[in-house]
Amino acid sequence: MLVLCVAAASAQITHVVGGELGWTVPSGSAYATWAATQTFTVGDTLLFNFTTGSHDVVQVKKADFDACTSTNPVGSVIGTGPAKIVLNTKGENFFICNFDSHCSLGQKLAINVTFSSGKATPPSGSGTPPSTTTPPSASGTPPSTTTPPSGSGTPPSTKTPQSSSGPSSAPPPAATGPPKSYAPRLAIASFSLTLLSIIVAFLF
Repeated sequence: MLVLCVAAASAQITHVVGGELGWTVPSGSAYATWAATQTFTVGDTLLFNFTTGSHDVVQVKKADFDACTSTNPVGSVIGTGPAKIVLNTKGENFFICNFDSHCSLGQKLAINVTFSSGKATPPSGSGTPPSTTTPPSASGTPPSTTTPPSGSGTPPSTKTPQSSSGPSSAPPPAATGPPKSYAPRLAIASFSLTLLSIIVAFLF
């Protein structure tokens, strides 16, 4: 709240009526031209620069503004310059000089006052957070749920190559089998040859 108050206070502007011309009898529509270049908001201040005793300023309604009269003023007539008037009313505001024919000669000011644009900013900013919460929730869940099933399918396929190591151990037993089956025959053959050699040696 303090930050908003400080921002609102800094946004208030003091408008020097007429700029360098000040508040005096102008030539032509100088004040209408000046007002067209300004933006007036509630809380701003109008500064009327004039010499005390030569001019004054009073806020009036539109009918009195057009008739250049101050019979029904909105506020009191300010005769001491420079004069400051705070803009508290939204919409059209009218000011004239009450001296002689100064108003009819163009010393009159009509402005349009609006609310400060800073007050409209907070509502528009509050709409942003809801839109930012939607993307994270949508993108986070689908990838995490689909990844585990696909990853769990691969481990079973990798176990199959390991089972092939079993048949590789079968050849050693098969290689030792044949010598055992031929052992009796070899023993008989060697015995026969030994016996035969003894008989031959005996005969000769």
